[in-house]
Amino acid sequence: MKVLYVTDLHGDKNKYNKILEVSIKEDIKVIINGGDMLPKQCNRHKEQPLFMNNFLKDYFIQLQKHHITYLAMLGNDDLLAFDDLFEELCSQFDNVYNIANKKILFMNMSLLE
Repeated sequence: MKVLYVTDLHGDKNKYNKILEVSIKEDIKVIINGGDMLPKQCNRHKEQPLFMNNFLKDYFIQLQKHHITYLAMLGNDDLLAFDDLFEELCSQFDNVYNIANKKILFMNMSLLE
């Protein structure tokens, strides 16, 4: 199984879209996002929830459509105030997991301990 690890995307939609494109082309089954997912060069209190509710939600739909599992966590540039919103968004999808402070069992093997 192919796995792609990414980090520090900082809300760059072009990077997210390129990752999806490469994952589809290369038959990547799991993407792990190590944090700093949301925009930071902006009014973060306004832009980060908008990014999650709009772009990330649509992005997760595309991942689901292509049967790609997404393991992700917010990072130090992502506001703690939106941890619950991120958890709620991830829980709407069977293929998306908020891995912050969690052990995830995936396909009968433990990916994180």
